[in-house]
Amino acid sequence: MAADITPEEIKEFLNYMEKIKTFEDRYKLQIHAVERIIWGFLLIIAGILDFIFSGYVFDYGPSFIPWILIIPVGLLMTNFLTQRTTIIEKKKEKIPFYKQPITIAFALTIIVIAAFSNRTLYFLIMPCVAVIMGTVVLIDKLFTRKISLPGKQEIIEYLTPILTIATAVVNLLGFFFITNINVNFLNIVNSDFSIFSGLIFGGVFGVMEIIEAYLTKNMLSNLNK
Repeated sequence: MAADITPEEIKEFLNYMEKIKTFEDRYKLQIHAVERIIWGFLLIIAGILDFIFSGYVFDYGPSFIPWILIIPVGLLMTNFLTQRTTIIEKKKEKIPFYKQPITIAFALTIIVIAAFSNRTLYFLIMPCVAVIMGTVVLIDKLFTRKISLPGKQEIIEYLTPILTIATAVVNLLGFFFITNINVNFLNIVNSDFSIFSGLIFGGVFGVMEIIEAYLTKNMLSNLNK
């Protein structure tokens, strides 16, 4: 007959399981930070490329090319990061891809780019994408990805989608009220504000994502002390 388990052994076992759970929670935050930094740099790079294509190739913007390229790259890298085995298996209901906010956002983004990529409606691309992505990120934070974060970081997490949506307003106002752009040292003459729209969207969204990643890394460093 197996020996009876003592209360001390049960306590030690529960202690051990709690440490594993804590480790996995921290690992989840690390993955969250890496995802943010990947998307942050991809968005900034896409914004810079958009500016180059818009200012020097097409003479108007934004360009669909950088944004179409970063979507599969970002999704592949994120999928690679999140495919991991956990020690403590948690039963999760698999959400169909068409019910996942981020998937819907990318589908809508591709539709918007395809619909507005012409000389008449091009200025609507980045405002529409900004509203779509900002709204979906906000929904994702509120209802899908519930991660407990300290106060200052929680504010940044919600500020990111709000500022992203705000770039839509900036880009529309810039397009309608700043009709002629001349930047001599960049050799840009007689262009409209739309050549900066991708750079503004990618820069703001990307920088906010990197700030989120940095704050998460700081939080993890403090937890490990």
